[in-house]
Amino acid sequence: MSLLDNKTKLGYGDEINYRVAEDLDDTITLQVMETGDINLPYYGRVKAFGKTCFELATEIKALLEKNLYNRATVIISKNQMRKVRGKIYLSGALTQIGSLDIPVDETFTLSKAVLKSGGFAPGADRSNVRVERKTGDKPEDKKTLTVDLYKIMEEGKSELDIELEPGDFVIVPAMGSLGRVFVTGAVKQPGGLNISSGEKLTVSRAVMAVGGFTEYGNKGRVKVVRKTGDGPKDFKEFFVDVGAVLEKGRMDKDVEVEGGDTIIVSEKWINF
Repeated sequence: MSLLDNKTKLGYGDEINYRVAEDLDDTITLQVMETGDINLPYYGRVKAFGKTCFELATEIKALLEKNLYNRATVIISKNQMRKVRGKIYLSGALTQIGSLDIPVDETFTLSKAVLKSGGFAPGADRSNVRVERKTGDKPEDKKTLTVDLYKIMEEGKSELDIELEPGDFVIVPAMGSLGRVFVTGAVKQPGGLNISSGEKLTVSRAVMAVGGFTEYGNKGRVKVVRKTGDGPKDFKEFFVDVGAVLEKGRMDKDVEVEGGDTIIVSEKWINF
């Protein structure tokens, strides 16, 4: 037993080869479950996560010799043929929920897991994806990481991505509402729009969301009326050149809308 590995710690999903030298039984394979335990023959569950093969074998030897064996020489080695390191679990606003294997030979990031699950479902809050990770043996021993997958997947900020670990739970919430804006005038489908948390809604996007401009819609001078208080005169007006945004790529001219805004598209004057 002194020759057993005393450096590499076992993780969730790892498989070990196990036998007791004094037995006539063949070597069997045991897996470290998401609880961190292995199911030991003739005994039951034993905590294995975070221990080396030597540490685990020493602990099991003492357990077996206490009640079952006069002497137990426990031989444990990590199964190097294991093709996966464990599983992660996905829930919430995704196309497919459930578990995914973590391959041993690749860096398994959060964005990769979401793509492998089929991507986001409609209404997913991509900016507030949570990863719950165990940090100890007790149920309360965990930490929560919040990741902005919108910036990672839409804006290419891969440095914000995180590598997942066996046993991680990925939770994609549905978006809440931050209020409504109203689009009226020379647009194809006038009406209200919800502003969803985690998604930036600008004047140009709001106009396009209601079908875009009519033939005579004035793209260069779209009015925004915004409340500044509770009184009838507590408001301000400003204009946005949506034509420059959509046709010339001038994103600097776009403006983010707020709950309660009214967007008014006037008609252009036509000279005959």
